[in-house]
Amino acid sequence: MNNSSASAVLITAVLPDKPHLLLPVLAYGLLQKAAANRVVRVRPRAVLRSIA
Repeated sequence: MNNSSASAVLITAVLPDKPHLLLPVLAYGLLQKAAANRVVRVRPRAVLRSIA
């Protein structure tokens, strides 16, 4: 997640007049969060066992 956040900051700083370039970065971050949420919801016991 850190890389996509850093990418969003970098794009905003370097190309402030092209906000449409942020869409792929933000979409990737949203997809990543949704996928992680689904993995945790589908298999919470297996994930918790592997952490412990």
